Amino acid sequence: VGSEMCIRDSSYTVRCNALGYNSQETTVNVSDGSFFHLDFLLTPAVVGLDFESGPAGWSAFNGPGVSSGFWQLGDPVGTEIQPEDDHTPAPGALAWVTDPMAGPSVSSGDVDGGATVLTSPTYSIGSMRDPHVSYWLWYQTGAAGNISRDFLVAEVSSNGGGTWTVLEATDRGAAAWVERDFRLADFVVPG
Repeated sequence: VGSEMCIRDSSYTVRCNALGYNSQETTVNVSDGSFFHLDFLLTPAVVGLDFESGPAGWSAFNGPGVSSGFWQLGDPVGTEIQPEDDHTPAPGALAWVTDPMAGPSVSSGDVDGGATVLTSPTYSIGSMRDPHVSYWLWYQTGAAGNISRDFLVAEVSSNGGGTWTVLEATDRGAAAWVERDFRLADFVVPG
């Protein structure tokens, strides 16, 4: 992948990523008005999913009391706070969404009454040099006058689900796709 930019005096970190490939980044120092060209050779990721062919071993579980907002693999219906499409390039459409059909109001189809859980299959990462997990997230809570805020928690397990370590826990939403990337060795012993 090639890139050309015109930027001001400073040091910049440039990151290149593509679905199904390991991201790479480099730091460059540039002078005012100078141009530079970067080449990145991306290597295929061990796992890179767009879910267009189905759930790929992922499963959803609804905890006690959940009355709406179940995880589903589907084509999201756009609203003022929910995207119309998934993050993958066209013609991709499917994403894991808590109620992709949304509804006529902001509170229609949101998670109510408990927790809904989306779990990946187990992946072997013990032989990887520096494994990361990354994903694109559209998460919105407490929007459009709805004062209740729901937490999103992402966790990782290095013992088949025996125990879990929190990667992130947030109640700060953003009406946009945001990339999340975590170096797994910062959280668990890769295995």
